[in-house]
Amino acid sequence: KTTSQVLGLNGYPVPKFIVNKERSDLNLLTTCLSPHIVHIMFEMFKNASIPSLNKHKPITVSIYEDKEDVTPVGELIKTELHERKFTLGKHHKREVNKDDMIIIEIMDEGGGMPISLVSKIWQFHYTTSNDLDRDTIHGFGMGLPLCKVFAEFNDGELKLVNREGDGVTIMIKLPRTYIV
Repeated sequence: KTTSQVLGLNGYPVPKFIVNKERSDLNLLTTCLSPHIVHIMFEMFKNASIPSLNKHKPITVSIYEDKEDVTPVGELIKTELHERKFTLGKHHKREVNKDDMIIIEIMDEGGGMPISLVSKIWQFHYTTSNDLDRDTIHGFGMGLPLCKVFAEFNDGELKLVNREGDGVTIMIKLPRTYIV
């Protein structure tokens, strides 16, 4: 909803969003800082919107349990981004394993990106937009790197699978919460 509103306010059409109900469990819960995840979801939907609109294809969202092994989060999390280290201290201890993660998957069929760009997209200030494409909602190179930092801060991960010529799939892994 937020992405649709922001796109509309900035003169962009809104793409079609589909929730893959056959693959999704909409009862899964996560514990996280809500503004972080709202920002991640906005950025991921925004990034998928233009390619999806250009190809006249919907954006598909799935929410499911992760069944892969995940590297445990220990006492420290360090992420090196442009030679700056962000460290969460000892107060941030929680072991995360495969049974405690959910995935929010956002898949577009907008053509993907050239393989030569994939390693650069996590760098702050790297953008695939040229000066003519920049506007109030994209083109500054802050979206993906900041989303990766937010996901890791919430004991999760952000992964991108590029299918050159087909589309991009973003997987947001977050710790699962159980209601007792």
